[in-house]
Amino acid sequence: MAKGSQTKKNMSRFARLNPCAVLAVALAAGCQHAPTGTAAFSFVEAGHDPAPVVDASAYKITQGTSVFVQAKPIPPLAVPAYPTAALAAHAGTVVVHVTVTVGTDGLISDIFPNRMAIDVPSRFDRDFQEAIRAALVQWRFEPAQLARLDPGPGGGAPIVVDSRDVEGRLGVAFTFSSSGRTTSSSLTGDGGR
Repeated sequence: MAKGSQTKKNMSRFARLNPCAVLAVALAAGCQHAPTGTAAFSFVEAGHDPAPVVDASAYKITQGTSVFVQAKPIPPLAVPAYPTAALAAHAGTVVVHVTVTVGTDGLISDIFPNRMAIDVPSRFDRDFQEAIRAALVQWRFEPAQLARLDPGPGGGAPIVVDSRDVEGRLGVAFTFSSSGRTTSSSLTGDGGR
């Protein structure tokens, strides 16, 4: 028998296997991949957003100016649960990008898809979005601020002469991992709206 026809015959035999039988054999062979499902998040930086002021003493100015200070999350931040249906279907690692609007009260007032990122669609998109929404409604922030600065005496650190709370937008990437491995990094931005 030719080698090509033997390979086709073996592949045909494999294609007829019952998926439940294959799973049973894998479990009996010591497969340790029990679905556990975890999630992590990171704030995502928008490339066109001006850098927020982190340390006013390092900010040197020669005339009065206004600066935007991004909203800051107040830990602990709830992490969404891996959706049960997606976990049972072994959906694997899924990354979902959203943009949140943080109101002047420090609460999230809006959640929508981040247009700066492309997420791979899946039949569980709605489940992942609902899990994210359930976690985000628990988050609290120090609101974003718009501050008016004047130069400090003798060229020193600027003096805040006025500030007010304003809305801010942040992009957040959620990584759902059925293997238990998570990644995160801390970045800020306007969320790519």
